[in-house]
Amino acid sequence: MLGKQVLIASLMLIAFNYAANTYEAKKNELVLEMSARENSNCGKVTQKKLTSPLEIVYARVLTVSGTGSDLTITKNVACSRINEKNERAHRFSCQESLDFNNAYLLLAVTSNGKMLSSQIEYRYQEKHMHMFEKKLTTAETLKKESFQPDTHISINKIVSNGFEQSGPENNCIKEETYPDNLIGDHGLYVTKLVNGNSAKATTWTRIYFDPDSVGEHLIVPV
Repeated sequence: MLGKQVLIASLMLIAFNYAANTYEAKKNELVLEMSARENSNCGKVTQKKLTSPLEIVYARVLTVSGTGSDLTITKNVACSRINEKNERAHRFSCQESLDFNNAYLLLAVTSNGKMLSSQIEYRYQEKHMHMFEKKLTTAETLKKESFQPDTHISINKIVSNGFEQSGPENNCIKEETYPDNLIGDHGLYVTKLVNGNSAKATTWTRIYFDPDSVGEHLIVPV
């Protein structure tokens, strides 16, 4: 009897661990699972909280036609984030069914606080932005701030119904993909969607417009 109880308890523990580490996506849902910070080099560069200081606001799945770097968007599905208590994954609800054949994932990322890595820091012009004049910041305030390396987003898995793209777990600083596998600032980022497990981490390309319809062009490096 005792042996049977131990067996049942073991099976329940295995099932619990599986559920805790696997994020399944329902129909028309998209799940982004972050890289684990514990016992890996990811802890040095990735943010402790899922939405701070960088937050993924929404996503798009862009189905495209064409080859090379100039692609035409033939399907554009917007996905809004579902707010839920989760420490390692973002879940999104998409407007319609998703097509992953020759498709890209676009992420819109915002910043919830001041970041020294921000583009504004080295493109700043006082005559246009007037942040010092309006006392939104001061030289003394900036002198006291320090660069924090653990502010990046690292996505280990992209999961949807019948689709899973994953890279090497717990390795955020890998020579052939670093730093393109990390999202370190606000903006729009795209990646090519490829079903299956890859030896290389998913890398991201920054773009400077948000395509909100079909027929627009997506320019990506080859």
